[in-house]
Amino acid sequence: MFLRLFESTLRSQRPEIVVTYGGYWFGSELVKTARMNGAKTVVLLQNFAYHEIDYFHDVDLTITPSHFASGVYRERLGLRTTVIPPLIDWQAIKASSYGDASTREYVLFVNPDSRKGAPLFARIVSDMAEIRPDVRFLVVEGSAQTDALVRTGVDLTSARNLYRMKNTGNVGDFYSRAKLTLIPSFFDESFGRVAAESLIACVPVVASNRGALPETLGNAAILLGVPEQYTPESNLTPTPDDAAPWIHAILRLWDDSDFYKVMRAKCDKEAQRWRYSPIADQYENAFSALLDKGDA
Repeated sequence: MFLRLFESTLRSQRPEIVVTYGGYWFGSELVKTARMNGAKTVVLLQNFAYHEIDYFHDVDLTITPSHFASGVYRERLGLRTTVIPPLIDWQAIKASSYGDASTREYVLFVNPDSRKGAPLFARIVSDMAEIRPDVRFLVVEGSAQTDALVRTGVDLTSARNLYRMKNTGNVGDFYSRAKLTLIPSFFDESFGRVAAESLIACVPVVASNRGALPETLGNAAILLGVPEQYTPESNLTPTPDDAAPWIHAILRLWDDSDFYKVMRAKCDKEAQRWRYSPIADQYENAFSALLDKGDA
């Protein structure tokens, strides 16, 4: 039904370009149908779920959000992509960074999913509850709910330093309250939107070095390794030794005001790469080149 409606729309509106961001079999049908109706096709390849080059047979332009993601697909499929980062609403986030940093109350963790490092986060919270209960953590629900922390194997029943915020469409609700952001990802991030948004909000970051996170954060973060045995599927419970370097990094940002100011300044500098208008120009130039190529 949807494909018939889609094809009818293509015939009536005659778009020059059709952009999709996936859905494995369905996305393939969309680009095939668009191509048959004279449109150029663009896929925004945001994750690493694609393992067959045939999916891209009818795709005129494939865009990945990072050089890391582009490298993965070049090695896996021999696929050449154009690297353009996602468009981020700079003003909506930047508005949340105003004010005195001393009023910021929490270590922020967004989306408590195992892929995002929820087990390690839980261990950090548990250990910090014992040694520095004054450091408070705010977990913001996303595709995963806070009850996912119960399945990490870490006992958080006595952790009075953990607070929850329901999923919200206004990122200012949590960035404005964050002193720093924790991103202990267990999987290879293709970009790291929370990482980029934190930079824009001038919220220093402590993150794992997996995937594109080092590329996205530049030198505006403390990057830490995660032992290789920890994966989204490992179901292992991190140890206090695993959490120790993260706790050390958190406390340095929490307690050392001079270091914190330096890191905030680095955030502001690195965030310039994610300004909306220059990235929008990259998309416009890529689409224009695609149309010009078709006219040649």
